[in-house]
Amino acid sequence: MSTTHPASCDLKGFDQKKLRKTSTSEKNSLPTTGVIEDEKRAQQEDACKKKINEQVENCDVKLKKTETREKNSLPTTEVIKDEQRAMEEDACKKKINEQVEKCDVKLKKADTQVKSKLPTSADIEQEKKSMKGK
Repeated sequence: MSTTHPASCDLKGFDQKKLRKTSTSEKNSLPTTGVIEDEKRAQQEDACKKKINEQVENCDVKLKKTETREKNSLPTTEVIKDEQRAMEEDACKKKINEQVEKCDVKLKKADTQVKSKLPTSADIEQEKKSMKGK
């Protein structure tokens, strides 16, 4: 009893000249020295962590209970309202500044006049004398 595989019949009439040439490339390249060093370092770190974990688990020292205090407290409603007001004021100032920048009105130059006169040295001396007399 001769049994022939059905695929072998198909291969007898196959022409190999119809095949295209291909090049094979190795997909699993060898690791570089850097990769090997990284793996060694990782293994050493794991070994150290295991030793430390074993020491912690076998430790007989009992820890004291402590109370935690929060240093960053939550802001109060007053602080939140103040911040909101400040943000609203900033928004209003920005709107006003934008309106001023868009304004094409040219302002006239003005000279300032000082209407209050400064005291002279004689006036200062007279005031000092009057203050001593009181």
